[in-house]
Amino acid sequence: MVFAVCRRVLQDVHDAEDGRLRGEKYYRTATEEFARTRLFRGWPLAVLVNDIDDNAQGAVLAALQDNRRAVLVGEPTKADGAIRRNFHLPDQDGIITVLTGQLERADKVRGWPVRPDRAVELTKQQRAVVEKWLMAKELPVLPRGSDDRAPEDPQLASAVAVLRDGLKGVGSSKEWGSEGGK
Repeated sequence: MVFAVCRRVLQDVHDAEDGRLRGEKYYRTATEEFARTRLFRGWPLAVLVNDIDDNAQGAVLAALQDNRRAVLVGEPTKADGAIRRNFHLPDQDGIITVLTGQLERADKVRGWPVRPDRAVELTKQQRAVVEKWLMAKELPVLPRGSDDRAPEDPQLASAVAVLRDGLKGVGSSKEWGSEGGK
């Protein structure tokens, strides 16, 4: 599963990294601090990925991977990098979707779909248990008799191992920073 990223947040982070803050109300204090200190610039980043088919999320994953900023852990996505546009038919009779372009990856060799750096598959049973646990975590109060401990998740365990190795200094800080990544 990949977190959905709000376009507004991405723009604020982009502006903060380039030092071009325009006085946005949202996240202003955090982005100013981020721009000034480059907070977490050299820290390792691991992203869990599964079979998403959202091309916007796929583009973010591809950018993180191609620029060596993050290690992707999990399963290949279904994102194909296609840019589509919907056209509404007259009288609300339906919608036609037209392919209008293709996203290019910075690393031309990788292509689409996005494949993780560390492939770790979940069985159907593991996926069902993790999804059930995540759904329960969204509830304001856990159901009676439910267990709050996280289930066994080999993808998460692999991502944590990546982060631990990165924090131990296995890779240089230059590997995880703006000049490239692991």
